[in-house]
Amino acid sequence: MHFVVIFFIGVVCAWAFKRKNAHTGLGKWRPIAGGIAAALPNIDALPEILGCSVCFQFEYGPLWSILLAPIYALCLAYAFAWYTKIEWKRFFPLILSCWFVGLVLGLFSSQGVMLLWPLPYRFSLNILFPFDLYLLGASILTISIYLTVKKWPRDIARVGLLVMIIYVIAVCTFHFKAQSFAKSYASITGAEVSEINVTPQPISPFNWRIIITTEDGRLHDTRVSLFYNEEQDFGDDARRSARIQALYKPLDKAVWRIYRRFGNRNPKGVEEVWNEQNQNPTFKWFSRYAVYQGLVEYDGKACTRFKDLRYLAARKDEAGYVLVCAGQNGETYTYKAGRYGRYGRIL
Repeated sequence: MHFVVIFFIGVVCAWAFKRKNAHTGLGKWRPIAGGIAAALPNIDALPEILGCSVCFQFEYGPLWSILLAPIYALCLAYAFAWYTKIEWKRFFPLILSCWFVGLVLGLFSSQGVMLLWPLPYRFSLNILFPFDLYLLGASILTISIYLTVKKWPRDIARVGLLVMIIYVIAVCTFHFKAQSFAKSYASITGAEVSEINVTPQPISPFNWRIIITTEDGRLHDTRVSLFYNEEQDFGDDARRSARIQALYKPLDKAVWRIYRRFGNRNPKGVEEVWNEQNQNPTFKWFSRYAVYQGLVEYDGKACTRFKDLRYLAARKDEAGYVLVCAGQNGETYTYKAGRYGRYGRIL
């Protein structure tokens, strides 16, 4: 989940979690501590933003661990206590609860968080798009109402939080509907399915992308809208958001694109390289939507290149690539192109 969205939701939760008539003495620091606690795990993306090559196995990793969350919350509570001169015990329950809110939001997003770090497994319910405009709008509106009224922060925050919970439940039903459609398609086509992925998309909670992986190494890909009954036709002068929306078709007019995981010719050795690396859960996560894109050279190494289907039409052509490279002494290196096109080590 995007740090901006989580921060404002953390602010709302900080007010909502306040006990009635409880005097914690936190004052203005309550919403600040709650927002920072909820959003802080996203700091693990900072090295890439600053231009560093990062090991992607740590992205959404250590700071998202529920096992270490109490330790992180304790450290942050001490930091606030040192700065504000308020006892750390007053901050700790608030920071810990808001930290867990951030972890839950990460679990509901499509990014995949390592809740059991140091174990390398990633978890994602694929319910919420990371930059969910509706959650962001609801949290900002809740904060704005309180700042306007300047009364009843706890009650206003709880109403806002309830609205957001109802919204998430509604989006869950959309997810199940899209997943049911995917299963129907697989049943009609007779495909031997190994995995069905239904992922949320930008702009609208009604937009979903479905990628079905079959046993014969094919990926069936489509974008659908659960809201529209007719295709949306926009002119060349339409806004970018409208052109994006036009990519999502009604369920009965869905356009399926089928890709071969290892290309049409299935070059010798590519499948073996894939199967070998796919035993590692980190590589498996980052390459689950990837298809073969040829052989390239990177950092003086011969590499097999795969590209994530979700980035095939991206404005930045270098985004979404995964490389499996052979070293001079027979060792194997794997790399992933980050959000800014720079490569970082996976393993």
